[in-house]
Amino acid sequence: MTERTEQPKVTVVMPVYNAAKYLPAALDGVLAQTLQDFEVVAVNDGSTDDSGRILAEYAARDGRIRVHQQKNSGGGAARNAAAALARGRYIAQYDADDVFHPARLEKQAAVLDARPDMVAVYCRTVVADRDLKPLALMHIPTDPLAIRRRMRRGNPLQQNSMVRRDVFEKIGGYREGLICTQDFDFNLRLLEAGEVACLPEAYHIYRQHGAQISSARKAEVPMFGALVRTFEMERKLRGRDSYAEFDRTRDFEKFLLDYEFRNYFYFFAGRSALRHLLLPQARAYIKEAWKGGHRTFATAGLYAKSRLPYILVKALLYFNTRFIARKWTRKVPRYIIEMLSSENINANRRAIPDK
Repeated sequence: MTERTEQPKVTVVMPVYNAAKYLPAALDGVLAQTLQDFEVVAVNDGSTDDSGRILAEYAARDGRIRVHQQKNSGGGAARNAAAALARGRYIAQYDADDVFHPARLEKQAAVLDARPDMVAVYCRTVVADRDLKPLALMHIPTDPLAIRRRMRRGNPLQQNSMVRRDVFEKIGGYREGLICTQDFDFNLRLLEAGEVACLPEAYHIYRQHGAQISSARKAEVPMFGALVRTFEMERKLRGRDSYAEFDRTRDFEKFLLDYEFRNYFYFFAGRSALRHLLLPQARAYIKEAWKGGHRTFATAGLYAKSRLPYILVKALLYFNTRFIARKWTRKVPRYIIEMLSSENINANRRAIPDK
């Protein structure tokens, strides 16, 4: 049995909710890391499947794994609970249904060790299906300035950051009332705290399946995404945002009734709904923005796009993300393909050459 150290370099925070099918691969992926100076704080967020038993078995075998039990409160609350128990200097995000390459913790920690000005470092991501068949490589910018530019158009950063613990605490962790865009909001506030970078290699494999919040609550994503974007604009203008007011009710209708920036919210919601191919929803939001006074060429252009046939909008979005913005490619790195095709993917410790 591996004993835990009192002050590890890295704390891996892992929210767990009904992830029994994927949890062993995720935990084995942590234990196979080339950097072994870590602890895992896994929060069992009210799971009703076998997740609790699996976590207990791993914790009994390896003293670096600690398990915290709580009633189901959502991913953000689970991450915050894990971070509150963290002893590491750095906090590494990790979802219980994902997998990461054995070099991830070592490479990310090396950047934070060498760059005191850097508050967090991410890595590129390979999207895979539920059986870990690789589908695409996400082209995430690596330069801090390029990341900031991309964040103006959306959230390219995946849930694979390694953050300085003091910075995590300073920005207040995750905002639990935002439900399905907590990572977007967290990333934006992290950028406001300092510089972030992304490793050019893909060390994170994001497993796509229908049980994820992004799939199960697709219709709500534009609303929450628009709220996050509006809060960002509000912070730039006023030095604070209205999250606390929203969090008191968590009711969009009540909150928007007297919200000073509601017209911007509707504009952002329309744009987000269009990107998610929710065309009737997009038109409704854009009409509200126009009616409220957000009468710009951008608003008119969004409305015109929302009136196009669904198949044409879908084709335009695909062409833009694949060939214009080049946000992803089907050319998955060979070391990831070999890792995922291995009989035991988590025993694979192949090193990636430094660039």
